[in-house]
Amino acid sequence: MINETKLETERLRLRSWRDNDIEPYAKACNTRSVMRWLGGVQTLAEVEDDVRYFVESEAKDGLTYWVVERLADNSFLGFCGLVRIPDHDCPIVGEWEIGWRLGHSFWREGSGHEAACAILTLAFDNFWIDTVYSRTARGNKASRSLMSKLGLTRCPKLDYVPAGESAKLLVYSITRRKWYDLSHSGCAMKKPRRIAPHSIIDTLTDGEPITTYEWMTEEEARSWERQVEFEEEFMVRNLKTSGAKTAS
Repeated sequence: MINETKLETERLRLRSWRDNDIEPYAKACNTRSVMRWLGGVQTLAEVEDDVRYFVESEAKDGLTYWVVERLADNSFLGFCGLVRIPDHDCPIVGEWEIGWRLGHSFWREGSGHEAACAILTLAFDNFWIDTVYSRTARGNKASRSLMSKLGLTRCPKLDYVPAGESAKLLVYSITRRKWYDLSHSGCAMKKPRRIAPHSIIDTLTDGEPITTYEWMTEEEARSWERQVEFEEEFMVRNLKTSGAKTAS
């Protein structure tokens, strides 16, 4: 049985969606204050479509916008996670996007920052994603502030107006290298204290991908990454020694 808990931080649990999550999700997040910059309050059918999409994304990619709960009392706060951008009119369609949505009563508690830090750590340490993007409306100052706090920076050349809309969406991004630099400097905090089973693809073993599932702590993830980097450098040195040409 696959554990539905994907991440835990000091105060939060990020987990897969359940069939009975629609009501608490709608109660927490489908309000005028939360949906102000997200197209307005949704119908029940739209809320159900959202949850269905989140479930399908996890089944397909292993990542999604996961439920965020408070460990102390299991309160349903909202969601946070990563999905591939599906909008074909977006200049970065297919890229990974971090997103979050928390109920108004849970704002200004640092929960969004804590959950997003855990997600970015997972993205870069465990899934080897090179760049994570995020989009928001110009007027959504709270979201833009959180993006900046996380280390995401503006990408003005990628801003665009979605089909059928009149307002421009602003695009932000952060690379794996920048996240590591911020982490080492102490700027990025609230890392996950445990990471759920996930798929690790190792293409350095006899040229064949091997998938393993295990719990990985942050230190274990970094150790695994250092080992892979060493093996890659070793392979490149051998290629150069043998006279083989590399792409770089």
